[in-house]
Amino acid sequence: MKNYFLGFVLIFVGSTAWPMDLPTNMTISDLREVIRIVTTNTSTKILSNPYPLGGYPGFEVGVSLETVDASDLASLGAGTTSTDLEIQFPKISVGKGLYKNVDIFFHFAPLSGGLDVNEFGSLLRWSFYETQRIPMNISFVTHGNHMNYGDKILGTTLGIEMLLAVNVNKLAVYFGGGHLQTTGQASVSLMEPAISANERQLVETTLQQMHTFVGLTFHQDNLFVAAQLDRYPDPVFSAKLGLRL
Repeated sequence: MKNYFLGFVLIFVGSTAWPMDLPTNMTISDLREVIRIVTTNTSTKILSNPYPLGGYPGFEVGVSLETVDASDLASLGAGTTSTDLEIQFPKISVGKGLYKNVDIFFHFAPLSGGLDVNEFGSLLRWSFYETQRIPMNISFVTHGNHMNYGDKILGTTLGIEMLLAVNVNKLAVYFGGGHLQTTGQASVSLMEPAISANERQLVETTLQQMHTFVGLTFHQDNLFVAAQLDRYPDPVFSAKLGLRL
């Protein structure tokens, strides 16, 4: 089963890419919107069974794919030459139980031909309350994520959120939300008028917003499948295949 899982990961990662041009001749307001779409909407997702991994032996590895609607980019600045305005790329994640109900996760976007994306992040989850009569638990989640698209759009998103989950047999349902802060930068070459003399000059901005999500996981033996819908307020759908040991 583990060999099949690893084979799926290699095929999945090698066949996914995100070739998308960014708009040009944008205003400061347009740049803020691009930063929000490209960096905030691709921030860290939970996409895991909400039940704790469990102390030192707990371990999880998975590969996920999230789909972000980027059609709003067509109305910014001079628009874009890309016809498929959708952000889609794989992430590989690894989780480890630290102590009792505290888990830590790391994720990154693997390098791929034609994929000018550098993305990585981490998440810390503490399940601090669990009911005895109902299989329900409440967790505190904090996470950080960094996105760099072609050295033109960069952003670091930090989040503090709460999660409520119910586990029944092989199925788990969870939902929650919290506050996100994105510190983003955009190349001045994307501005109006375009400045091409120094591509490394950046315009900086800070975005604050609320974030909600709902997800479910189904597990069979050590394998699990997770799906999650996030609101930023743009809807973002994510799916993940994982192995829990």
